[in-house]
Amino acid sequence: MAGCQYLSIDRVEAALSTRRQSNEPQLRELRAPTLIVWGTDDVYFPVKWAHWLAETIPGAKPPVELEGARIFFPEERADEFNRLLRGHLLAT
Repeated sequence: MAGCQYLSIDRVEAALSTRRQSNEPQLRELRAPTLIVWGTDDVYFPVKWAHWLAETIPGAKPPVELEGARIFFPEERADEFNRLLRGHLLAT
């Protein structure tokens, strides 16, 4: 289509990366038990962001990586996600 522009994944990631950096000071002040669960096949949000969150949020545990999961893993793998969340909530 002439004149139509599509967002490339690189442009989306660059925009979100800027936003991520602007939220870093608030994340560093967070004082709450934090569970980070990430899908390894998420095409929009790479797993490296989960590790960045774990490094940025004080006291966060290493991220749980769900192999082969995508962005909607809480729905696609509800049993597995709910088990992780229940365990996190009961431990806090």
